Amino acid sequence: MGNTHCSYASVGSSSSTSCVSYPMDSIKLSTGVIVGIVIGCVAAGVLMNILITNSLFMFRRIVSLYQNLYITSSISSSSLSSREIYSRMKQLMDSKEYKKTLDFFDQQSHSCTDFEINLALKACISLNEYQCGMNIQKTLSQNSLNNPYIQATLIQFYSLISNNMPTKVLDLFDEMNIEPNQAILAVLFSACSRVGNDRAMKIGRKLLNQMPKNFLNDNKLLTSAINMLMRFGDEKADSVKDAQKIFKLIDKPDAITYTAMINSFGLNRMDSEAVDLYRKMPNYLQDEVSSVCVLNACSHSDLLNEAHSIFHEVSHKTKKIITAMIDCLSRLFLFDEA
Repeated sequence: MGNTHCSYASVGSSSSTSCVSYPMDSIKLSTGVIVGIVIGCVAAGVLMNILITNSLFMFRRIVSLYQNLYITSSISSSSLSSREIYSRMKQLMDSKEYKKTLDFFDQQSHSCTDFEINLALKACISLNEYQCGMNIQKTLSQNSLNNPYIQATLIQFYSLISNNMPTKVLDLFDEMNIEPNQAILAVLFSACSRVGNDRAMKIGRKLLNQMPKNFLNDNKLLTSAINMLMRFGDEKADSVKDAQKIFKLIDKPDAITYTAMINSFGLNRMDSEAVDLYRKMPNYLQDEVSSVCVLNACSHSDLLNEAHSIFHEVSHKTKKIITAMIDCLSRLFLFDEA
């Protein structure tokens, strides 16, 4: 079956009629096409909506990134004065916020002077940030390396951060243009005792002879000097005498000073002197370390009676004290008693 479409035409006074038949399938096909087009349009609209949504998201993301970049750029480009940078870093250091000090220094390093660099190195010392300190040192100009305050801080850095650089500490000292303070002197004495060669002994003795008299009230400094002198292998007699003179200058020796002198006597085979000093040491200052040092001195010189007496007088016998006594007995081949 099909539908018939008739058309009428009039020419002049005559008229004619023509009819054309269309099969139903062609109409159905046209409807399918139309439906397909509609569906396609709908799908295209959904797709367009997705694309628009994604585009808006991406646009917002780009704008956000740009704003962040602009803000960061504005902060970094807003050049703070050296005074402002120093003030902020000093504030952070005083608050013991050493990590924040270094973070701020990194942000402003392009505008930092020697004052701020010095603070950054001190923050590295406080944090034991060895690598960070080394990185800062590598970027220093020759003028900064010649700055006496930075040199002094670098000496502390090399000594406190790494015990493997005593020679570097002495090298820096040779380049210093200022008189070392008490903290620097203690570091230098320690470096000299660890190096222990002729150069170190010469530097150590020179520092000791030139030490200001007002420094003689610093127990820690004098203890460091005693340790240095007693570790100098050569000129042993003179070193021991000098160490004893320094010890006598101390008004009120503390436990650390007593122990340093007792240990120094022991290292130099002056074991009777070590025992005598231990006996003079106030009981409330005697501790595990001093007891171990004097027992070790006894074991070196076969002072068995003194070792027995000291060991029995110790009220709180720790594992280390017992071990020191066993070592003393073993050296005398008293294995059964040990």
